[in-house]
Amino acid sequence: MCHKFQEMLLLPGVETTLESMKNKTKITIKWKGRAKILTLKILFPFISSKMVKQAQKELNNFKQLVETKGADFSK
Repeated sequence: MCHKFQEMLLLPGVETTLESMKNKTKITIKWKGRAKILTLKILFPFISSKMVKQAQKELNNFKQLVETKGADFSK
C-alpha cells in the first residue's frame, strides 16, 4: 500500500524508550493512534496490537545485540 495512502487512513503515534538499567535495557513502547475511516476504526485495535507485538519483537532482538555486543555489532 502506498505510504501517502496509509497516511490518509491512519494517524499513528508511537513512542519507544530504551532505558539502561544496570546490565539490562528496559524497553517501553507507547502506542497511540486512530483510524480515519469506519472499517479501520473497527479493525484498528487488532491491527495495532499486532504492530506493537512485531515492534516489541524487533526491539528485543536489538536489545539482545546491544547487551551482548555493545555498540559495535561487527565483533
